[in-house]
Amino acid sequence: MILWAISETSASAEERFLLSTATPPRFLVENRGEMLDYYEALLVDNPSLDYQELEALEMEMPILPRLMMTEPAFTPNYMHEGLVYVSGALRAAMSLPDDAVDYRPVDLTKCCESARAKAYMTLEVVHSAEPFDREQSDGVWVDAVGRDGRSSRRWELIGGGPNDPTPRIVFSGEFVPPAPLFRALGTGWLMATDDLAQRVMHAGISDVMFIKRDGERGRTEMVCKTLS
Repeated sequence: MILWAISETSASAEERFLLSTATPPRFLVENRGEMLDYYEALLVDNPSLDYQELEALEMEMPILPRLMMTEPAFTPNYMHEGLVYVSGALRAAMSLPDDAVDYRPVDLTKCCESARAKAYMTLEVVHSAEPFDREQSDGVWVDAVGRDGRSSRRWELIGGGPNDPTPRIVFSGEFVPPAPLFRALGTGWLMATDDLAQRVMHAGISDVMFIKRDGERGRTEMVCKTLS
């Protein structure tokens, strides 16, 4: 099974940062503070939410994100700014079934014409799954309490911080993805099947990366899918 972590390109992320810190800013999620307050309240009220439960609550967020994008040349197809924002072209290329993804509207009234033409929406994946071979991957068991108050244990990859060593990751040979795009439990990654990555790349969308996370090469260097 070939799986890839979907991501914006480093060039896109860097440009977005520069625009957001410019004077005046030329990229903002204007009500990001309001959305962060919503997330913090979720965590305070539910301190031991697992990834799947938190994802379900995030999908119920009643706040409409307000994007401000005023640089005509900056209109990427994929952005991760708190939420994941995807263009209409990327949604068409992915062609995901309705039961695999939840797209939510975005307020684009303060965006330039080229950004409005991208028809951005937020993306929330519906399915979460654990693709890892626990015996061969670097992970630990973590105690948790669910929303129903019951105690449980969940397995998570070790590390994730900027100074942590990259964990050894091996995908299970018996794993079957629940959808072409899903969240890998124990991580913050959105994982794409090889077929999905191929569709996006064949559609000519070049500002989205599909990153290899497993194996020794995925541990020691940035390995991205190439068009085949």
